Amino acid sequence: MALIMKRSVTNKSIRVNVLSTSVFLFFTKNCDSLDIKERCVGVGGQSQDLLLCPICWDGHWTLLVFDFRNCSISHLNSGNRFGNVLWRDFVDVLVQSVLPLAVDWPPLSKDVLQQVGGTDCGVYMCLFAEAVSRDVEPCFEHDQIHFSRQIMAYELHIGELVCDRFLS
Repeated sequence: MALIMKRSVTNKSIRVNVLSTSVFLFFTKNCDSLDIKERCVGVGGQSQDLLLCPICWDGHWTLLVFDFRNCSISHLNSGNRFGNVLWRDFVDVLVQSVLPLAVDWPPLSKDVLQQVGGTDCGVYMCLFAEAVSRDVEPCFEHDQIHFSRQIMAYELHIGELVCDRFLS
């Protein structure tokens, strides 16, 4: 996620901000909106086009996307292990505490490729984030996940994104 943010600054492309995964963790620990607001300093407003919120719940990664250009909220989930109620509740708390301009945006669960492997959700979530940050639809297949994992490891090692993996 940090590399996607870095690219958005360097290339002056779509302005991307990423919410720390700890915000969702605090939400699940029943922290109040003030706790969440304190962890979201600099989130929302005119300084970004997208806010990416990686969510890990019960070992499963999904991606929540606030698109300030289209006034929309999308949930991208490669598996069915993450209940609709919980991510929608998280959206409500974020909107109430730090994103009041999104109060009328309808949250949608987006139809995306569903994972086959039980441990691939993090790779899918990263591929979804990469596609969204480039303003394209994710375009990859199950058999490309292993290769994507290797490319991601290399990108982390060198500290920059090097590939337009499987993007339409």
